[in-house]
Amino acid sequence: MADQEYWMSLESEQLASKMDERHTNFFVSSSNTIYQTWCKNLYYYYSNVLESQSSLTALNFTGEQGELVQMRVPQARSLIRQLLTLATKQKLAFSAIAETSDRPVVEEMRICDAICEDTVKDKELDLIGETMVENGLVVGTGYLYVPWRTDMGTPFTVDDQGNIIYDGAPDISAPFITDVIYDFTKSVWKDNDWAEVRTRRNRWNLIAQHPDLAVAIKALPSAQRQ
Repeated sequence: MADQEYWMSLESEQLASKMDERHTNFFVSSSNTIYQTWCKNLYYYYSNVLESQSSLTALNFTGEQGELVQMRVPQARSLIRQLLTLATKQKLAFSAIAETSDRPVVEEMRICDAICEDTVKDKELDLIGETMVENGLVVGTGYLYVPWRTDMGTPFTVDDQGNIIYDGAPDISAPFITDVIYDFTKSVWKDNDWAEVRTRRNRWNLIAQHPDLAVAIKALPSAQRQ
C-alpha cells in the first residue's frame, strides 16, 4: 500500500528513517543501475591496475609458454586530464547586468562586479570549477553546491548568550557523487523535488554553535569511520 503521507513532511525521527532507506537504495547497484557505471569509471580513472587476474599488479605473463610479460597501461586519466585542461583554460569571470541605465544603478553594478571578482578569487572558484568539470568527465555528473552559511562572513554583533553573530557568506564547493543523494528515478534534474548533500563539519565548531546539542553531537561517529 502506498504511503498516505508525503515523507518529507514527517517528524524528524521518522524522516531520518526514510532518508536512511533512500541512502541504502541509492548505493545498491540493483536499485540504482548507474551506480555500477560510476564504480567502473572511477576504477579505470584512479587505478593503475587493469589486470583482471590480479588486483595488485598490472603485469601478467603471456605468450605461448608464458615467456612474455604484458603490462597494461591505463590511459583514461591522462586523456581526461588533457581534455580538462582545455575545458577549463579560460578563467571564470562574472559581470552584473542592469535593466536600466540610471546612474545609481550603474554605480551598483560596479559594486556587484567588484563583489563577483572578489568572490571568484577568495573562494577559489577556478579550482572548484575544475573539480566539478573533472567529476563530470569521469562519472558523467558534476555538482556545484552553493549554500548560504550563517556561521561565516564578518562578525557584526553578539546575542544575549554571548555568541557571535555573523553576516553570512556563500560556501561554494564541488561535492562528489557519493556526497549527493537525490531521486534517481527522475531522468531530468529539474524534476527532482529534493536533494541531499553531505558535508563535513568540525565537531567542536558545531558544539560551540549548538551547546544544547553537545551530548548528541559528541555521540556522533566521525567521518573517518563512516
